[in-house]
Formats: sequence, structure tokens, C-alpha cells
Amino acid sequence: MKHLKVLFTLFLLVIGTCVMCAQGGQTIVPERTATWNWKNGVPTGILDETNLQYAKGYIHSGDDPASLKLEVDATKGSFTVVKSGKVYYAKLTDGCTIKVPVRHAGDKVTIICQSKYNYKIGTTPVNTETKTYNATANDAAQGYVLITAVGEEGAQFHQIEVVQNEFKSVLPKITLNCRGWASFTSLIPGYVVTLPSTATAYVATEVNPDEGDYGTVTLTKVEKFGCGEGVFIHGGDYDELYATIVDGTSDVPTEKNLTIGCIEDVDLTYESCAYVMATKGADEEAGFYYVNSNVTVPAGKAYLYNPQAEAKMRRAKALKITFADGSEATGIESLFAGAEKETPTVFYNLSGQKVGKNYKGVVIGNDGKKYVK
Repeated sequence: MKHLKVLFTLFLLVIGTCVMCAQGGQTIVPERTATWNWKNGVPTGILDETNLQYAKGYIHSGDDPASLKLEVDATKGSFTVVKSGKVYYAKLTDGCTIKVPVRHAGDKVTIICQSKYNYKIGTTPVNTETKTYNATANDAAQGYVLITAVGEEGAQFHQIEVVQNEFKSVLPKITLNCRGWASFTSLIPGYVVTLPSTATAYVATEVNPDEGDYGTVTLTKVEKFGCGEGVFIHGGDYDELYATIVDGTSDVPTEKNLTIGCIEDVDLTYESCAYVMATKGADEEAGFYYVNSNVTVPAGKAYLYNPQAEAKMRRAKALKITFADGSEATGIESLFAGAEKETPTVFYNLSGQKVGKNYKGVVIGNDGKKYVK
């Protein structure tokens, strides 16, 4: 019975430390501005040549080269960067299109032409040297505003600027435990996120319940992950961090991935064949521990599941963490170390953080009992 209490304590310490939101529940992603300015020089990153004729290419923004770029399609026309004295401009002929990235209705796209402005935004003809366009919901759904040059003379662009002024999302704060670990699942549909350089995301890709005294789980590093894709995060002890929305695609493997992300609360039992990330004992060793009682994993967290190894996994009550690159995390000692002690020597608050003996409030001891101090 005491063993069950210890495990229940572990689940409270890790699963109970839910994803929190900063300052009243919202952390706002700042607006993003990108400018493609030909007047004062050529934007970087044009693929192959600056003269795109009957071809396609990308032009990155100098302001945000990692994520925001124009996609030029000159298969029906030509795109040429022209220098006239000290001034550059981009010349588009009939049929050449540009996709300007937007993400939300209301994002602003401003276009400045030199003298020729024979083009359309979507289906709307433009007849001014400067045009500011507010992206529609349809533009946001497809991810871009389409500009199309019209006629042989086409258009001569000095500058294109996009301001993603409605680029706002609730990004939860991720709180790591005393050993710098947490599980996490992004709940932002349609977006890919990454972690700051101070932390690393992993997915569980292999379980060997017969290795060593307790078995092992192998974690494989991932850079980007999407909505509903669970990861296990490692960083500094008690660190607090935020994921960042980025362009691109998730690199979470579709095969041999044993990590289950929770987009809603998930009830686990002994029959679930599941492990959760936790720390335990006086030494607070980090590992994966088998669910042997009723546990709810909150939305925004993750757990490990491998139905093909059900019988063996039940024998392995704890899994030592190893990494796919060959390194090894701190090993775990006996799962039940300290369980037979009548008086707990280690206390945690309800957020799963270790506290001292002088802490005031409700605490949980490593015997599974609650205390009011």
C-alpha cells in the first residue's frame, strides 16, 4: 500500500504540475514585420539567379530570414531585379506572381511601386503607387496574399512589407521540475513550435524493459513539433520557458514514437500500459514510472505508451533514461527508496516543487501523505 502511495505522489509531483499561462493566462506573441526592400539593395536569398524567368524561387526577408519569405512564380512571366543608378527595383511581367506570407485576417501588406503598378492583389486591380491591403480570412487560411503582375509592362516594386499585426496566440509557460524535466504538448492548432536554446525536446522511441535493474527508455531529440505531438523536455532545474511558433514542419518521427500527447485530459489506469515522467525519493532521481493506479494526465502534458510490450513493461516498474546519441541521464536507484520510513524527509508543494521544512502551507511528503505546515 505504501508503494502505491509513493507512486501516487510521483504522479502528483509531475502530472499535477500542469502547463501554466503567464500573467493572467496569456502570453502574446509580438507582431512580426518583414520588409523586402529593393530600393536600397537586393533582398537576400533569391534562389539561383536574380533573373527568374520561367522558373520559381524564394526571396527571404532581411528582417526575418528564418521564417518569412516571398515565393515568386515566374513560370508564366519573368521576375528581374534591375539597377538604375543607385536604385534597385523588382520588375515583374505579365503572369508573374508573388505570394506574401500572412497568418491572420487583418495582417497588413503594403506595396510601393516606382512608376508602373500593373498588378492585382487577389482579384482586385491596383491603380496607385502605394497600396496597403488588409488580409482576409481566406488569405489567412491559405497562408498568403497573392500578387499577380498584369500586362507586358507589369509592375516595378520598390518595396513589399508585411505586418502580422494579429499574430497572437496563447503560449503556455512550461515549468521544469527539480531535475529539469517536464512533459509537454502544444495545444495551438495549425502551428509548429520549437523550444529556446536553453532546453531540448525529445520523444521516446524505444523501450527495453529487461535492460539493467529497471529497464531503459531511449529519447530521441526533435527540433520542431506540432499540435498534439507530445514531447519530453529537458533543461535547467526549475526553469520556466515558452515554446515559440515557427514556420516549417514538425520533425517528430511518425514511426517508433512511443510518446502520446494529450490534447485533452486523459485517464490512465494499470491496464493503460503507460509510464509518466517523474522524480522520486530523497535523491529526486528522474525517470519514467509505470502507472499502477488511476491517474489523470492533463491536457498539455504527455506520457509514454507501448502496447506491444505490455507484459514486459508491467514487470519494469521504472525506466532509466538514455539518449539516442549514446549519452545517459542520471540513473535511478530503488523505486521504493524511503517508502518504509514512517516520517517523510522530503516535502513538495502542490506544484511539485521541493520545499524546505519551514515552508508554510499544504505539502506532500515522499510517503504519499499530505501535511499542513
